Amino acid sequence: MDILTSIKISEIYSNNLIQLNEISDRLNLLGSDIESEKYKYQEFKKLIKSSTLEIIDNSYDSNVYGEVSINGVYKLNNELEEVCGTFYDIGSGNGKLLLQMSLISNFDKYVGIEISKIRHLYALEINKSLSSDVIFINDDVLNVDLSDAGFVFINDIMFDNKLTKSIVDKIPVGCYFTSVYDNSHKFVKTIYLSVSWMSQEIPFNIYLKNI
Repeated sequence: MDILTSIKISEIYSNNLIQLNEISDRLNLLGSDIESEKYKYQEFKKLIKSSTLEIIDNSYDSNVYGEVSINGVYKLNNELEEVCGTFYDIGSGNGKLLLQMSLISNFDKYVGIEISKIRHLYALEINKSLSSDVIFINDDVLNVDLSDAGFVFINDIMFDNKLTKSIVDKIPVGCYFTSVYDNSHKFVKTIYLSVSWMSQEIPFNIYLKNI
């Protein structure tokens, strides 16, 4: 990896804001923008309270939001050397995974889908200095065409099975995707990635959509 790429990746991860109010202040957004987002997280909060997961940070938004670490993204890329096409990140958040992948991997296109307007705007802000051709979409994934997907990264640890199935139904046969849960499609392997919300690596199952 060349020095310029290393500098760009360091720049991506220097943008380390997590809380919505911190991001809102950074982007000079109004307080009403934060309030309009909070309803989207209420069900997630309920799931967290009933979860046996080890939550490191007890603050409101950090419980809901987490990222694959910089080393986790490197490891993910190493597992996908034979995969090509369009790389989709479902729930792309602040966009770091996708931006790093665009610098170190060889997919044809990179698309992030994030329902939170504030996080979407933050991803665009981080990308300004990189000037990458990563596409960020602010929408519900179920409204987005995934028919050109070669690989879909789904961190569905907080999704119910119905939502995960609905997302997988949208991707084409022959596409690889991740899920932390068992799936009816062809199992390929399990990879363990370091993440921001737990002290140990999280297992992600890679599947091939075959029906």
